[in-house]
Amino acid sequence: MNAIQNKLLSREYVRVDNPEHPFTLTGPDVLLSDKKNLIGIFEPSLEELKSKTKLMTRLIGARIAYPAITKMVLLLNPKDTIGFKQEVASDYFDYIIEERDLENLDQLFKVKKNANTLAEHKDQQRYIFDLQAKKQLFNLKYLENNDFKYKKVKLFSKNVEKPSFHNYITGQDEKPRSNIFEYNQEAIIGVKNLQKSKSDLAELMPFFEFTLRSQFKVDRGIPYYNMQRSKILNINERPTNRFDPLKPIRMISLYGWQLSNFYSEEELQETVKRKR
Repeated sequence: MNAIQNKLLSREYVRVDNPEHPFTLTGPDVLLSDKKNLIGIFEPSLEELKSKTKLMTRLIGARIAYPAITKMVLLLNPKDTIGFKQEVASDYFDYIIEERDLENLDQLFKVKKNANTLAEHKDQQRYIFDLQAKKQLFNLKYLENNDFKYKKVKLFSKNVEKPSFHNYITGQDEKPRSNIFEYNQEAIIGVKNLQKSKSDLAELMPFFEFTLRSQFKVDRGIPYYNMQRSKILNINERPTNRFDPLKPIRMISLYGWQLSNFYSEEELQETVKRKR
């Protein structure tokens, strides 16, 4: 946030740096409000400048969670190069600006979003969060009825392979690097042993990013969710978060993962049968 930190923004705005949201891991660097509208400003990190997927998955997560009226703004240093064409970025962000443009943010607040686009965005958010609510109820019931007795999990089947998927962000086909597998063409299986050295949310990030890369397509700033096959996450313990204990469950459910704790091929088969 160097450029934003060094720039005095109007006191007329309500400003939140690094805003927390119950359905995002990392959203905009700065959230501004003039009491009627919202602007989310993204200033790419060095890692995001090298990887358009990292930046775009952060943006897609915000597009899903924040109100549809929020204008998503990409703040770029003219000296920086980014790994995607600006016309592609424009399909994700509402505006691409430079530091000097921060003085004219009041003009962006005045611009009204297209009514049809705004309505479609709200419809897609309702659809996504309806799916999230159903998956969360299923996962909470699983937590209630299971004690996670297997403290170390692994993949127990030879009938798996890395799934090939189309990355809508890059426009290329790829395979996941994490422990994510395709099982008998019936389901996607994720395997994760949570460690105490990292937060559970950070450790689960690759599974969230897999969904964002493979099942969300953005058009005119609208996130469209193509669920495809069921996704089952075999995990060694109940994920939690220090300040928001249920946040990992909300996020797992938002990105369509079904919680499980199994230790055999037979249990895997049973889990696939009861997938939701």
